[in-house]
Amino acid sequence: MRLRSLLFVVALAPALAACGDDPTNTWDVVVDTVTLFSASRPAFIGQPSALDMSISLTFPLPLETPGVTGRWDVVLIDGNGTLSLLPASAFGLDTKSGIATIGNRVLEEVSSAPSDTTLYVRTAVPMQMGNVYVLRTRRVDCGGVTGVRYAKFEPISVDFPNGVLRLRTVVNPFCNNRSLVPSN
Repeated sequence: MRLRSLLFVVALAPALAACGDDPTNTWDVVVDTVTLFSASRPAFIGQPSALDMSISLTFPLPLETPGVTGRWDVVLIDGNGTLSLLPASAFGLDTKSGIATIGNRVLEEVSSAPSDTTLYVRTAVPMQMGNVYVLRTRRVDCGGVTGVRYAKFEPISVDFPNGVLRLRTVVNPFCNNRSLVPSN
């Protein structure tokens, strides 16, 4: 019986490591630069306005593409005279996705996602230069277990008159791991 239990734990270890905190936390930082177009503007139909950050890279998506519903974490919208990112949870597509604002920082200064879940809002977050934001993604499959990923991003240009936002992003590839820099 002990041998069977040990074999079960050994067999389950890769799945648990894929979804839980990886004790080694070794991964290569990939800083992506993405451009988003406001989904509030009809002129941008077919342009990337949503982000899927639930994988190890940031993937921009046009909302109008068939099959995209439920595959994105945030969408760019016009709101209160500026450009804002709205998490998928605001549309009832997911209950986990949220954005935390980390003020007066640059991307490299933010080393981990906040553990206080009340900091992650499920409403539109105005994009402001000089702030870093942390995203908790929607729930995803992490090797047979459900989890979330964390990403950090900062605006590098907020062009409200033209409805265009450019961001630098970093995504932790490990599920449920709040670290936003590898320990390697």
